[in-house]
Amino acid sequence: NLAERKKIPELKSQLKKIKDSLTPSEKIDAAQKVDRKTRERLASLGYISNVQVIKKKHFGIHDDVKILLPYINKTEEAWELYKGGKGDEGIKLLRKIIEERNNMDLAYKSLALIYDAKGNTKEAIAILEQGLGVLPSNYGIFIFYMELLISAKKYDKVITSFEKMSIREAGYDPAIWNNLGVAYGKKGDFEEAIKTFEMALSLDDELPGLNNNLADTYYLHGLQLHDSFVFSQCFKYYKKAIELDSQYAAPYLGLGLAYRK
Repeated sequence: NLAERKKIPELKSQLKKIKDSLTPSEKIDAAQKVDRKTRERLASLGYISNVQVIKKKHFGIHDDVKILLPYINKTEEAWELYKGGKGDEGIKLLRKIIEERNNMDLAYKSLALIYDAKGNTKEAIAILEQGLGVLPSNYGIFIFYMELLISAKKYDKVITSFEKMSIREAGYDPAIWNNLGVAYGKKGDFEEAIKTFEMALSLDDELPGLNNNLADTYYLHGLQLHDSFVFSQCFKYYKKAIELDSQYAAPYLGLGLAYRK
């Protein structure tokens, strides 16, 4: 029995460290095309058919680049105000931009970034929800929203938001799937987490953080089930993460703990 090989307090401590190490995808970046096999897999699970991107049908003078450019410049000005120590002025300007032009995604993201940096994650999440209400297909807002929900430990909301999403990038971007897997893992639903991380890897299997997340999840699930076979799957992904990035510390820690079991 795997669980009996260590004292319970030590095991709980190690489990907590591994579980806490599951990381959202701030640094996961990919824009790869999906091969036919992966696309068929996504379709069979119902994900591609559910991704319905809302397209704008009518364009007017407000969409003219000459109209948009001043708002873009003002958004950059607001960010510079924040970086210059004038955060309140930056917030005020960004709110004014959103009030005048509510489909400026950069304004929502910049405002949420400022609130989050100031420690007000709740308000940052509210801003992104406002943005998604206007721009439900916006990838940048959605991925940032998922990451902040994970940071706020609102894992159920990550999952329900994903189920309601209308983001085409789910068909080819592993970052969205990684965040979803993290949410399942943090909830202790390791079976769903494994499925989701494997989906992410089917889109890009050369992301060290993603491989490490899947390894951690196999580690935890194997201990949870007292199943040595499930547990043994973690070794493959820890080693893969190290192979991809020899300077990445997390998989060395996980692999070391796994060998001690």
